[in-house]
Amino acid sequence: MEPISALTVIFIIIYLIVGFAALVGAVNKVIERDYYASRNMALIDVVLFILYVIFCGYTGLLYFYSGRSMLFIYIMLGIVAVILMIGFIIVCVKDRDHMKKGPVAIFLVYFAIVLYLTEFMRIGTVDTTVIATPLDDLKLAITNQNPQLVFHMLLNIGLFLPFGYLIPAMNPRHMNHWMFSFLGGLVSSTTIECMQMIFHLGEADIDDIIANTIGALLGFLLYQLISATGRNWKL
Repeated sequence: MEPISALTVIFIIIYLIVGFAALVGAVNKVIERDYYASRNMALIDVVLFILYVIFCGYTGLLYFYSGRSMLFIYIMLGIVAVILMIGFIIVCVKDRDHMKKGPVAIFLVYFAIVLYLTEFMRIGTVDTTVIATPLDDLKLAITNQNPQLVFHMLLNIGLFLPFGYLIPAMNPRHMNHWMFSFLGGLVSSTTIECMQMIFHLGEADIDDIIANTIGALLGFLLYQLISATGRNWKL
């Protein structure tokens, strides 16, 4: 069994903390109640925390008892990603009166293109490589002086820029917060990487998840910038 690097541990801890904060924030935003003013909301947050800890602990046990196989990690992450995606769709359907048809249509077309580029265009690949060390591509790019790896990361960031922009654009009233773009980018990218690994569609790289999530957050910031200048596109 290969030892886990300190950088990987730090990255996991940061992502778990930020991920939970975004999840709690998203739930609070959807329910539209003050975090400190509602006992019911506080109870929901406690339940979320307990479930979150149980899931993380269970996934960690599977990881170690499986001989540190990333297959179990990706499968568990994929299951949670699918659940969160279903929940997001349910929220959008229930709040359809505030959803803007233009951005929704553009988002569906955009995401279909992303799925084609990352999944369906790769059908036929038999070798699957799993890279679980964060920022490994950037380290290799600096060590080997390979700008192609840096370009690959920038490409993954750019790929999810529209994602982060379109999430608040679809529903400016209820989804205009960083947590929706963050969770959406993280969940969607994780799902894509899981599918690539499970169906042998190429390389499953944690750096791709990092880059996609950063791209989604930058897309959200771009939406805020355009909105603040009063030149928001009416899609």
